[in-house]
Amino acid sequence: MLTRTTGHYLMVMDILAPERMYTHDEMASLRPADGEVVVRGHPGVIDTATTDTRHVEVHVYGIDDGKPVVDAHPVMTMTDHTGGHTYDVDATLMHDIVIGEPDSHYGTNTRLPAGHAFTLHVQVGDESTDFDGVLP
Repeated sequence: MLTRTTGHYLMVMDILAPERMYTHDEMASLRPADGEVVVRGHPGVIDTATTDTRHVEVHVYGIDDGKPVVDAHPVMTMTDHTGGHTYDVDATLMHDIVIGEPDSHYGTNTRLPAGHAFTLHVQVGDESTDFDGVLP
């Protein structure tokens, strides 16, 4: 978990094991006990053919009030320095099924292998920050 501050936002990035992401219709019919509910955007797919799928999420909080910002529309770009490529990361707005709206964050499931060095660039309006790391 990494934290960055811009002029108006506190951003917290985390890369986790893949998460099952449900639409509101799936929530109503399946009633899952865990995972993420998609508020706006596309459910991320878990690639079962590889263990390289990760759940990349960025929490965006207002500096003034500390509350999750749910209308940020961030643009997220991942650079895999080890793999030598850059790609966009869907900034789907979601929250944990159990925690609810206080866990509102942006991201999706994406491919990023263990041991790879990366930079996640997050742009919210005219403010941006980079998160650098190496996956264990």
